[in-house]
Amino acid sequence: MNRSTCPVIAIDGPTASGKGTVAALVAAELGFHYLDSGAIYRVLAVAAARQGLNPENQVNLQQIIAMAANLPVQFQGDKVLLNGHDVSEA
Repeated sequence: MNRSTCPVIAIDGPTASGKGTVAALVAAELGFHYLDSGAIYRVLAVAAARQGLNPENQVNLQQIIAMAANLPVQFQGDKVLLNGHDVSEA
């Protein structure tokens, strides 16, 4: 599918309000892919912590931003893989 014609649905709301659950159900019903953007932020935090990078440090922050551009992350069902290792619980 061409990116310019790819439908996107965004759901906003407070933490733990059920946004992810609703989004997953809507995606399944419509036959769309579901992207858990929160999982992306969390896996980036795991990768940065494993590298000993502190986002409060400006130099580290720039390294984290660069890391995000090439983060080796995969989503397989409920699993989040970083460099092929399951970091779902982390």
